[in-house]
Parts: sequence; C-alpha cells; structure tokens
Amino acid sequence: MKYLSAFILVFSFAASGFSQAYNSAIGLRLGSGIGISAQHRIADKTTLEGIASTKFKADEFKLTLLAKQHFPILFKRFNVYAGGGLHKGWYTGNQTPVNDQPVEAIGNPFGVTLVGGAEISLGRFNISYDYKPGFNFKGGEKAFNNETAISVRYILWERPTKLDKWRKSRKKKKKK
Repeated sequence: MKYLSAFILVFSFAASGFSQAYNSAIGLRLGSGIGISAQHRIADKTTLEGIASTKFKADEFKLTLLAKQHFPILFKRFNVYAGGGLHKGWYTGNQTPVNDQPVEAIGNPFGVTLVGGAEISLGRFNISYDYKPGFNFKGGEKAFNNETAISVRYILWERPTKLDKWRKSRKKKKKK
C-alpha cells in the first residue's frame, strides 16, 4: 500500500506540469487478449471508447462501444471512470467444439458491457487499467464474462487548456 501511495504522489507531481487534456487517443489494449482502443471525448467529462479485440485462448473477435464518465482525482490528468455499452463478437478460425458443443450451436455473442477503472495522462500518452464485465444476451460460450486490461494510448488531439484559450483571446485583442 505504501508503494501505491508513493507511486500516486510521484505521478501527481510529475503530471502537474502537463496541463492539457486529450480529446482523441488511440493505442493498444492488453489483458486476457490483445486489441486496439480508440477514445474520443464527447463532453467535458464523458468519452466514447471503441475496442476491437481478440482473446488469446479463444478464436473470438469482439467489437465493444463504451460511454464512460470520468471523475478527476488529485488533478485533472488522473481520474477514475465508470460506464457501459454494447459488445458484439464473432467466432473465427478454428471451429472446434467449445465445452463439448460445436461453435455453431453456441452462436456469436452479443450483449452489454460495463467498465470501471483508472487512467492517467502523461505528456502525449494516456495509460489506463480497467475491469470490464460483460453479459451476453444472445450466444457466447458463457452468459457472463469478465476481463481486466491495461491500455496505452497515444494522444492524437489535445484539448486546449484555459491558459491556451486566454492566450488566444489576448492575441485577438492585441490585433484589434
């Protein structure tokens, strides 16, 4: 616990020098599988995230769309979030039986996914860790599945800070 406290303290001082928040970011997601994560801010503390992933132990490809609400902790570049959305999966490649049933009998999964986690933005990188339980309404090997993952995203489009906006308005006033 003391290491976690020290880690948070060090990053709070290191990240306090970075005052810009992101609007769009894209990167890799690594957990029980590997995937691509793209995130875009749609409101002040709300983002949409799209995930395309495949599992290591199953021949399954899944698309997930999540809406997440962010809650800053310590400073605006470190926050926790919670949200939910929909997922759709497809079995690919090897059509071997799953739990003694052919894949065709199980069907492709479709359902609801919840998400909760924490993220920090350092410079041009956004790093997050989350827990993502999913409930299949139709198809799938199980009615409930869950995963945890770490995502590392590169910030494509930074959001201007209040200081940037003030500087821009000041330049406009000087030109007049």
